[in-house]
Amino acid sequence: MEKTISSKQIFLIPLCLVFLTTLGSGYIYFGAYSLDKLYLSLLFKLSLIILTIVLIVNYRSFIQCKFRENIFTFLGSLFLLFISVNDVHKTILVANYADSTKDHFIFLCNVFATGVFEELLFRVLLFYLILTKYSDKWKSVLITSFIFSLAHFSNLLNPDVVKISILNQVVFAFGIGVLLQSLFLRFKSLFLIITLHSLLNYFGSYKQILLHQEQTIHNDYSSTSFLPSLFFALILNSILIFVAYQLISTQLKTEKTLRY
Repeated sequence: MEKTISSKQIFLIPLCLVFLTTLGSGYIYFGAYSLDKLYLSLLFKLSLIILTIVLIVNYRSFIQCKFRENIFTFLGSLFLLFISVNDVHKTILVANYADSTKDHFIFLCNVFATGVFEELLFRVLLFYLILTKYSDKWKSVLITSFIFSLAHFSNLLNPDVVKISILNQVVFAFGIGVLLQSLFLRFKSLFLIITLHSLLNYFGSYKQILLHQEQTIHNDYSSTSFLPSLFFALILNSILIFVAYQLISTQLKTEKTLRY
């Protein structure tokens, strides 16, 4: 018999898991850096990935998901990952950072593990649970992305981030969530959305983790910085949502044509 889930569980399960991730691995970013912390964080994230896969199987989300890794999409994602990592690695080598290759690899595994965990959790498990309830893809995309954006309030636990700036992260996360979900619906490529998500996290944190560059946002971030950033995030979201809507519309038309 197919498992059912309540509306309350739809909200609580992903939010609790993301907050667990922040609490479990956050001390890497909040405290002094060490390679041991990266190893522990990776193990913790892998355990969450396993838990998420168990939930996906339990609620049978994988049946509706219908993964289809196109060779061109896969190779394109792989190429994008390669050039991004190669560019950052050159920057690290120029900085003469000791043990750069080893640390870089473990850090890359960490951000990729986060991408795998969150994409399985939101774009597969949560989306298809919501779709089962509402049977409307666009509505399900918006609800899933809204919950995904709310999960970024977990960054309130990070003392290195200015609290007011988190609102911009939440707004931006909504647009990114809508785009990633639409890409998954259109191309059925889990590797594509994991790669894109991981690279966003990768470029957003490698300077602090690998180059030990302290964030200066505390000194110069104010309401005058917040409002332009929020405006930019809203404009960018509008573009992302428009692109996402076009992708989903195309997919729905294709599905309708195949049915007839």
